[in-house]
Amino acid sequence: MKHLVILGDGMADYPVEEAGGRTPLQTAEKPSIDDIARRGRMGLLRTLRPGLPKGSDIANLIILGYDPVSCYTGRGPLEAAARGITVGGKEVVFRCNLITVEGNRVVDYSGDHIETREAELLIAELNMRFSSVGRFYTGVSYRNLFVSERGEGLRATPPHDIVGEEYGKHLLKPDNEDSRMLNRMMLESIRILSKNPVNIRRLKAGKRPVNMAWIWGQGRMPKLEPFALKHGLTGTV
Repeated sequence: MKHLVILGDGMADYPVEEAGGRTPLQTAEKPSIDDIARRGRMGLLRTLRPGLPKGSDIANLIILGYDPVSCYTGRGPLEAAARGITVGGKEVVFRCNLITVEGNRVVDYSGDHIETREAELLIAELNMRFSSVGRFYTGVSYRNLFVSERGEGLRATPPHDIVGEEYGKHLLKPDNEDSRMLNRMMLESIRILSKNPVNIRRLKAGKRPVNMAWIWGQGRMPKLEPFALKHGLTGTV
């Protein structure tokens, strides 16, 4: 028997006054989703765990039958594993968002949802400038990765949690040699990316610059039992 898992991540949204207090999901024409709902059954699945980050990475592990308490090491390592990136045993993988800052504040955690082809050019310059600290990998849009032998045990803040706040208050902690080096890299990225031709073109086009590399969600590569061995099923995403 074949199984299909459809995740409506964030699909519910909030009520909109202009739509009479209905959510976008309630307002939308969605015959296929409505048909699934009519023929389905409703239940509850707790996809959060006390003491763990409240994010889609944890939720997806649980949905796929893994216990995040024993296998979760961070968002970055999961994304690296999904992309087949080779990571050394002593290396730490960070998610790296390309974000927009103005003055001393974060204004957009997604860099205005920068196009991947633009992100590739920014990541290339970051690799050229910071090769002594680690290496960057392009992902999709603002979602990229950074791999380094530094950073294990540091506390990092997701940029989507601090929009409108001063980024200086949310740099890597505690204060030690690793955090100082990585924080310096993030702060220097503002100057470097601001001068990149990608951002010069964006400003001329009336767009916001994508002018800071923000690393977070770090950890070592997890040891996950292959899905096929765990469940006797094969699949794809």
